[in-house]
Amino acid sequence: MFDFCIHKYCTPYFVCAIIKLHRLNLVWDSIPMQLAKENKKYIYGQVRKGSRAKDFELALQWLLDCGLIHKVQRVGKVALPLKAYLDLDAFKVYLLDVGLLIAMTDLDAQVIIDGNRIFTEFKGALTEQYVLQQLIASEGIEPYYYSTSNSSER
Repeated sequence: MFDFCIHKYCTPYFVCAIIKLHRLNLVWDSIPMQLAKENKKYIYGQVRKGSRAKDFELALQWLLDCGLIHKVQRVGKVALPLKAYLDLDAFKVYLLDVGLLIAMTDLDAQVIIDGNRIFTEFKGALTEQYVLQQLIASEGIEPYYYSTSNSSER
């Protein structure tokens, strides 16, 4: 009887956990691709075609709560206090560490050192990632980014 109860009541939770784990993996795996774009604003529809915020915001929040990612909010106006001008729908997502980003993209460190010509676009993402983690780690700064409302960075 006890086994039946566990199976009956726990199975839905395990199924739910598996679904959430799948979404979590999709979000995690999409981060390098999101950073490689010229417009680095996080777009849920690029995690999976046709998806919306409601499909992946819980997975994104879980990664944030675990400290595996940094979420950088957009401000619509450069004025103090910055938090008063947040655009909650526009943000960028970065990994905890530039080393994770390099590992996730299977990028050979020698390519970075040699300045390979093929490696021009993604170098900006690595630079942003590095600067962000340094600002957070050494200065304790909560970073934001600014773009105009009609900008491609929005």
